[in-house]
Amino acid sequence: MTEYVGAHIPVLDAPPIHRQRSGFWQSWPGGAKTLLLQLFFALLIAFAMFCFSRAFHATTGKLNLLMVYLRYLLWPTILLGLAIHLFRRGGAHYARTVPILLPFLTIGIVSGALGFDPVDSTRMIIFWVLAVTAGIVIGAELPARTIRSVILWTLFGLLVLSILLVIAKPGFAIMRDARTGDAGAWRGLFPGKNALGQMSAFAIVLAVAATDMAWKWRSLIILAAIVCLIFAASQGSVLLAAAGIGFLFAIGFLKKTGLTSGVQASILLFLSVFITVLAYAAYAPVLELLGRDPSLTGRTDIWANYFDRALDHWIIGAGPDSFMSLSSVTGDIGRKFGVDTPHNMYLAAFGETGIFGLFAYATAWIYFAFVVPFRFSGLMAMQTAAVAFLMIFGGLGETHEVFGPAFGMFLTMCLYSGMLSSREAEPKAVVGRRASVDDIYQPSIPRLA
Repeated sequence: MTEYVGAHIPVLDAPPIHRQRSGFWQSWPGGAKTLLLQLFFALLIAFAMFCFSRAFHATTGKLNLLMVYLRYLLWPTILLGLAIHLFRRGGAHYARTVPILLPFLTIGIVSGALGFDPVDSTRMIIFWVLAVTAGIVIGAELPARTIRSVILWTLFGLLVLSILLVIAKPGFAIMRDARTGDAGAWRGLFPGKNALGQMSAFAIVLAVAATDMAWKWRSLIILAAIVCLIFAASQGSVLLAAAGIGFLFAIGFLKKTGLTSGVQASILLFLSVFITVLAYAAYAPVLELLGRDPSLTGRTDIWANYFDRALDHWIIGAGPDSFMSLSSVTGDIGRKFGVDTPHNMYLAAFGETGIFGLFAYATAWIYFAFVVPFRFSGLMAMQTAAVAFLMIFGGLGETHEVFGPAFGMFLTMCLYSGMLSSREAEPKAVVGRRASVDDIYQPSIPRLA
């Protein structure tokens, strides 16, 4: 509006003044807020890894009660992280990251509603969604380099604590049974020796892939992992670590061939399947020739029984947690063989979500392991693929996870989300080509850097 005063000199109304609401948080300096938020999300990685790894899961008494309280404290902490993320960046990044998992989640919800125990299945689905959410939020809010470093150093901390526990409390940290003999096998913080072996394999492979970290630190992490791997006496974990390193070298070789990303991914997937089928066909005669147990410590009998039970629910499954615990569906098999799970991730997924759920679950892991490293560039893509491959390969002999608090899926989503977030932040000048460095951030996006 314009009004005229005296000699018709125009006087413009003053523009409205938008006063920012003052408050405790707004009064903080920008650097302090960034540091505090970055510390929060870094600690959330370590906290989630500690809980999802099932550390001290085999304890009783007051320590077991403490671990229960810690695990239930994790869930509101994740929701707080989600609220911070949505307030700062909205839901666009979450919506972009999660679609690859939606088919499996949808089938899981349906199978849970129609399955053996809808309440228990719903609980496991919620835990799984929270683990996925934590990974996505952390990946969006922290710099890629920070994510990789915190994951590696948390793995190192878990391994060092396991070593110290073996020294201080050998009665708890060393397993002794008919298979381990009088010498026993280390389990450290974890429920069993295979769990410690798995953590060691993760640490070795991710340290090898962390080419931006100084060799002295990588060597320290690898050394601690090798010590735990040896004394855990987990042959499957040794094979897992070796396969993971070979996988990384195969990706590096294929990237240099100049082939299209689709061809590279297809070759790697074909070779992986071929080697797995060949090993499965040859393992029994080879083990017999070496004087070892061809039943893989009874796994072949366990697999056969669980597979027959899964066929009873082959279309939509018996519901989440039906094959991951001594449920009313599989409890008789578990008690017969003295196990809680089928010792095979794919059998568990098939039993819980049926043939369609197994397909959706396997498709997601295949995408992370075989498509991501060739479709995207940078260390985040490589480490995303490494974690996914360890889950795929390790799932052949161990159940690890399907629904529920998911360690492998959490790590995968941390790295995958961080990779997508750093690519979202490419400067406009380089949009349209692949960036060779994944730690580039756009000033207009309030990342924690």
